[in-house]
Amino acid sequence: MSRDWLRLLGSGVLGLGLGGASSYWYVKRNIVRDSASTPETAVVEHHCLKYGLPSTDNLHFHQNFVLSFDSAKRNAKWVLEHITKESSSGKGSRADVRFFEDAGLEPRFRSRLDDYRNSGYDRGHLAPAANHKGNQVGLSETFSMNNISPQVGKGFNRDYWARFERFVKTLAWSSDDVYIVTGPLYVPQRTTQGYVMHYPMIGKPPCLVAVPTHFYKVVLAEAQSRLPFGAPMVSVGAFVMPNDQIQPDMPLTAFSVPLEMLENVAGMKFFPGYINDARRQALDAAAFRWNQTGQEHKKLLKWGDRSQLQGGLLMLEAPTPQAVAQKGRQAKQRQALPAGEATSSRGTGAVALVTGAANDTLHICDAVECKLPAEAWFESNKSKQPKVGLKQL
Repeated sequence: MSRDWLRLLGSGVLGLGLGGASSYWYVKRNIVRDSASTPETAVVEHHCLKYGLPSTDNLHFHQNFVLSFDSAKRNAKWVLEHITKESSSGKGSRADVRFFEDAGLEPRFRSRLDDYRNSGYDRGHLAPAANHKGNQVGLSETFSMNNISPQVGKGFNRDYWARFERFVKTLAWSSDDVYIVTGPLYVPQRTTQGYVMHYPMIGKPPCLVAVPTHFYKVVLAEAQSRLPFGAPMVSVGAFVMPNDQIQPDMPLTAFSVPLEMLENVAGMKFFPGYINDARRQALDAAAFRWNQTGQEHKKLLKWGDRSQLQGGLLMLEAPTPQAVAQKGRQAKQRQALPAGEATSSRGTGAVALVTGAANDTLHICDAVECKLPAEAWFESNKSKQPKVGLKQL
């Protein structure tokens, strides 16, 4: 047993190991199979998986989040959380909780504590600890190294990204359920000789940890009984940010990206049990609109042209909003299903209802004001509840 593990246990976080074991038995107990199913097609019942998984390889289950781990880059491919007002607030505390290596991964394939020492990068949470304060086990599990990625500290992880995480958390105060997919991106740079992939590595060869060029979040917020007949109001938004210092007054909307473009770069679909072609196209039209608003605001800030750092590749071949809207109408006509008809996402989560309608889903910035909390909100607003609320529709 490593010295770090001994220190972890000595810190009174023994319940974390028990929590990981309970999460394992929870998942094992809730694998549903029928006579024709195989282990690969079994449906895992976990509260995070209401709208499916982006992929099914190398999965790791925790109490309040699920992730897919990339052993080559030693980063998670994605982390999927489900948070509510109750699960994101409580007595869970990060005091005396330490980062720990995931015993579920072979040592040579996992991200190690030593990889980050003197690397110049923060151990950045993908599922933030603050999202899981409902109980100590849930919060402590976020310190598993399989939930950690190398992030620039000053100006990003400790600043703009932290404020963005706070913004996403506040959605749980105005919605009933919030589902969040967070992950790293490796975006090539355009040069005179074509596109070139370039990103640092930390650790010791040959077991190096990749440093992502960007990070993304795809957020789905669900407010029950906000539409006629008791249907939930759903809002979705995708955001991509550079793993770099970001000017504090940069508008959040400048990082809004079309879902289809993000999926093309990431190589996976997000919330496949809910987002069909019609919804995706409608959301992308709104994403273009909000991104344009943010870019105009950015020009006023005179931040300069750093489109590559801002995920500009995601927008290079983007069609006009009018073309996207037309494509969405065609998709809606092509894919409309009878009301209440279900599509199964077996192997990628639970069964979810998917209709062809695109007017039942808003872009997140049309549902709430996409504005980050003030810089030092953690100092001036410790005892106050977030004030983000749903717009009047």
